[in-house]
Amino acid sequence: MTKLKKIIAIAVFCTVVATSIVWGMMGNSQKKGVTIILNGKELKLDVEPFIENDRTLIPVRGVMEGLGAVVGWNAKDRVVTVDKEDISIKLTIGSDVAVVTREGVKEEKIKLDVPAMIVNDRTFIPGRFVTETIGADVNWKPEIRAMVINTKKDAEPEYESGQIIEYEIVNAKEISENETLSKWYENNYKEKGIYSIADGEWMYVLVAAGEKNTGGYNVEVDSVVKTSSDTAYVYARLISPDMYSIVTMAFTYPNVLIKFNKNDIVLVEGEIVDNKYNKEPIKDETGESLIEMGKAIPVELVKEMKLYTLFDEEIKTFTKEETEKIIDILNSSKTYTGAYIAMLAGNNIKMKLNTGEMLTLTSYGNEEHVILSGEVNGEYVGGCIIAPEVGKILLDVSY
Repeated sequence: MTKLKKIIAIAVFCTVVATSIVWGMMGNSQKKGVTIILNGKELKLDVEPFIENDRTLIPVRGVMEGLGAVVGWNAKDRVVTVDKEDISIKLTIGSDVAVVTREGVKEEKIKLDVPAMIVNDRTFIPGRFVTETIGADVNWKPEIRAMVINTKKDAEPEYESGQIIEYEIVNAKEISENETLSKWYENNYKEKGIYSIADGEWMYVLVAAGEKNTGGYNVEVDSVVKTSSDTAYVYARLISPDMYSIVTMAFTYPNVLIKFNKNDIVLVEGEIVDNKYNKEPIKDETGESLIEMGKAIPVELVKEMKLYTLFDEEIKTFTKEETEKIIDILNSSKTYTGAYIAMLAGNNIKMKLNTGEMLTLTSYGNEEHVILSGEVNGEYVGGCIIAPEVGKILLDVSY
C-alpha cells in the first residue's frame, strides 16, 4: 500500500450538523529545569532547580555554598538554615513562613509565595527570596530559563551570553539561488529537527517539524538566544490547524529557514514546541455522552473490530483490550452539537456486532475528530467524535 493511496480523500460537499463526542485528557504538570548563573558562570549542580507556582526553587547546598553561605539541617524539626555573615534564615519544610534574623537580635517573620520542600530526598528553597536576603542581586532571563545571581558589587547585572540574536527569514528565491544552501535544504527539510550550516558571514538554521498527514501546519521561530560564547539556541513552535480547519489532504513538511550573522557562533541548538489551538469544543455546543443518553455501545455485543484502508483492504484486527479501550472512549465522551464538514480520509474501523449490525469509524483528515455511524439493537448511533487516540490510528500512515 503506497502512501499516496492512504491520503486520498473523498470530499462530500455538504455541511453536516451532527452529534459528536469529546474525549478529554488532562496531562500531569512537569517541573522543567532552570539554569543558575553565578557571577557570570553557570553553576554545575547535581540536581536541577525548577519552577513551582511561578517561583524558582533551588537546591539549597549546591547554590548557597556557592554563595559562601553555611547550610544547616535540623532533621527532627525539618528546618533548614542558611547563614551568611550577620544574617540567618530559617525555613521549615512545607511552611510558607520564613524566619530571618539580622545581627543576631532582629527577628522577622516573612510570608513566602512557595515553601521549602524536599523532592527525591533533596531540599529545595525559594531561590530569589533567600539569595536576595543574604545580599545578592538576582535577575531572571526567560529566554534561556536562567536565574542570574551576582554577589560582586562591580559585576555586570546582565548575563552577556543571554543576548537576543537578530535573524531573518530566508525565502524560496534565496534558497534556489545558492547551490550549497539548496542541496543542504533538500537533504534535511523532510526530517524533524534543527539543522544549521555556516556559509560566509551567515549562519543558516532550518527548523523542520517532519512529515504531517495534512496541510494547515506552520513553523514559527519565537527567538534566537546566545547561550554561551559559541552557541545559539533557537526557540520555535509548530502551529497545528484547529479542529474546524479545512486543510489540504496531502503529506506536508512544515519548516522555516532563518539566517543570522555568524560572528563567533559555532553550534546551534534548539527546541520545537507543539502548539495545538482550539482543541477544546465550545462549551455551549456540548451535550450528553452516549452513556448519559442511554445509547452506550455494549462491549459484549462487539464480535470483532478491524482496521481497513479506504479501499476496504484489511490492515489489522484489534485485540480484545484495544477494542474495549476504543469503545470506552466512544461511550464516555461528551457529544458536540455544532456543525462540521464531512469528508473521508485515511483508514476506517469496522465493528461487527453479534446482532449482525455494523458500526463504522472514519476520519475527515483532522486527527482530533472521528465520525461514528451505524446501528445498535436497531437504533441509529452516530456523530462527530473528538477522540485523538482513535483519530491518530485512522490517519497513521505507517500501516
